[in-house]
Amino acid sequence: MLNLHGEVPSSPADGVTVMNAESKFLPTLRSLIQKFPNLKIVLEHCTTTDAVETVRSFGENVVGTIVRPPRPNLAVLARQATN
Repeated sequence: MLNLHGEVPSSPADGVTVMNAESKFLPTLRSLIQKFPNLKIVLEHCTTTDAVETVRSFGENVVGTIVRPPRPNLAVLARQATN
């Protein structure tokens, strides 16, 4: 079993912020699933619809956890900073 906190590192040069780091990781997740179809994978702390839909599309060997943001105001401030 592989547990992943699926995000790429923030990088202003690549346009990666806390708000899109998970979505930017999803191609890597898809690649892992295709290379290791029998591996059980947990995508921890899914925060985007894209992540949930990706997990749901791969059947019973891939699951995700969803948690309430510990500090919703941080998410709002981060979103405002990227707009």
